[in-house]
Amino acid sequence: MIAVDPPARLDKAIARDVPAEAHLSRSRMARLLEEGRVTVDGRVAAARDRVDWGAQVEVRVPVAGDPETR
Repeated sequence: MIAVDPPARLDKAIARDVPAEAHLSRSRMARLLEEGRVTVDGRVAAARDRVDWGAQVEVRVPVAGDPETR
């Protein structure tokens, strides 16, 4: 979930709000956005999209060997 007072762009908001223990670099997050693996309130999102406080953001990180990664 996007925290209070989010930056104007989605890429900046997720860089700030994704937990550090997720171990996702900004460049990795950018690739996931480009690949359509980030959704906001159920819709595929782009880095430049605006995001509001409370938006439900889902980041799908592929796992090695997953058929979706081929």
